[in-house]
Amino acid sequence: MQTDQLSAVESLNGESMTTVDSFSTVMQTLCEIRREITTKLLNKEKVPEKLVTDMENIKNAIEAKMNPKHSITLALDTGMEMQFNIRDELAGLEKDLKFLQYVQSDFKSADSFLDFLASSHPKGKKHFYNEVAQLEYMLMRRVTDGLDVFITDWDGTYKTYCCNYRTSVQPAYSAYWLSLFAKKCAPMSAVLTAGPLRDFGILDLIAVPAEKSGVIFGGSWGREWLIKGKRMVNKSYFCAASEIQLHDLATKLSDMIYAKPEYHRFLFTGSGFQKKVDRVTIGLQTVKNDVSEEEINAFLDSVNQVVQELDPQSEIFVQHKERLDIEIILKTTTQGTWSKAEGIKYLLDMLEIPASNRSIWICGDTVSDLPMVQYAIQENRAGTIVTFVTPPAEVMQFLMETARPDGYCIVGCPEVIHVAMARVLRKCGALTT
Repeated sequence: MQTDQLSAVESLNGESMTTVDSFSTVMQTLCEIRREITTKLLNKEKVPEKLVTDMENIKNAIEAKMNPKHSITLALDTGMEMQFNIRDELAGLEKDLKFLQYVQSDFKSADSFLDFLASSHPKGKKHFYNEVAQLEYMLMRRVTDGLDVFITDWDGTYKTYCCNYRTSVQPAYSAYWLSLFAKKCAPMSAVLTAGPLRDFGILDLIAVPAEKSGVIFGGSWGREWLIKGKRMVNKSYFCAASEIQLHDLATKLSDMIYAKPEYHRFLFTGSGFQKKVDRVTIGLQTVKNDVSEEEINAFLDSVNQVVQELDPQSEIFVQHKERLDIEIILKTTTQGTWSKAEGIKYLLDMLEIPASNRSIWICGDTVSDLPMVQYAIQENRAGTIVTFVTPPAEVMQFLMETARPDGYCIVGCPEVIHVAMARVLRKCGALTT
C-alpha cells in the first residue's frame, strides 16, 4: 500500500468523508489493507499491527459519520445528497477485527470468533450452528472422496450484500479461508459473478490476492475469466456489429444519466452502472429499499427511450428487469441469452476439465445461479453437491425434484459457508484450530 494512502488512513475521520467519491476511496483503501492481510496470512507471516490500526481507524471514522440507523449522507458531484445504509460494510469491518484478535491470539480464540459470526444468521445462533453442521458433514464427505471443482456465486452467496457495489469489499477472513480451501480441498476453485471483472468489477473488490491464491475469477456471467493473470473473453454468438452497438448503448445511457441530476443516484445505487461483455446493467434499488417507486419508474421510462432510439424494432437488445436492477442484453445469434451454465462450460473447456467425470460443489442464492446446478447435475449427478443461501421457491422446487436428497444444503447466510469451509480445512490439517 502506498505511503500517501497510509497517511490518509491515519488522519481519517467522519468529516473527511463527505462525498460518494471520498467514501469509495476509503473503501478501496480498506480493500488493499485486507488484501495485504490475506497475503501475510497465506505466507504464514505476522500481520503488522499497523494494518490492524488502519482498519480500526476506518471503522471509527465510519461510525462517527453514520446516524443511529447506520445511514450516512454523502454528496454527488452535482451536490445532490444520497443516503447510504452501511450496516453491512460496518459488520464486515467488525468481523475482520474480531478475526484479527483470533489471529493475534495465535489462533486460540476460535470459539469466540465463530460465535461472533453466528450472530450474522437472521434466525439466530442455533440455526447457524445446525446449518454449519449439516453443510460441514456434506462437504467433508465430498472432500474425503475427492472434490475436483468448486464454483460459487459472489454477492449474496459467498459475500454478504452491501448497499453499493463499489463499497462491497470482501473481508479478509473469508478471503483467507477461500484461498486455503482452493489450495487444500478443491484443485479448481472459481468465483463466478454477474458483474464485470474490472472497471469497476470484482477484481477491484476482493481481498483474495487473485494471481497468487489459485482462485479463478469470472465476470459477466462467465463470458470473461482471469486465468493465470490473463483475461479470457468469450464473444461467441454475437453478430459482427454487436460490440459497437453495445458501446453506443452504454455511451447514450451514461449521457442520459449525467444530463439529469435526479438520475445521478443510479450510478451508485446497488450494482451501479456496469458495462459487461454482452450487456449493460444499472442498479435500480438497494437491498434496504432506499429508492422510491416513482423515481425508479421515471428512470426506466428514460432508459426505454434510449433503447427504443437505438433499437426501434427490438432486433438488437432484450431487457430483463429484476427488483434490484435492469439489464439491457445483446441478443445472440442463437436462441436465448448467455447463462452461468455457459460460463462454467467455457471455463472448463479452457482448462480441459471434462465435467462428466468430475465432482463439483456449486454455491448460489438466486434463480440466475440455477443453470450452474442444472449443468452440474446433468453432467454428474452423483458427484454434485449444492449449497444455496436463502433461495427462492423456484430453486427449492428444483433441488427437491432433481438433486440427491443428501446432495444439497440450504443455509441462512454466507457466514455458514465460511465456517463450514473452515471446519473442513481444520479437519484436513490446513488450519491450526
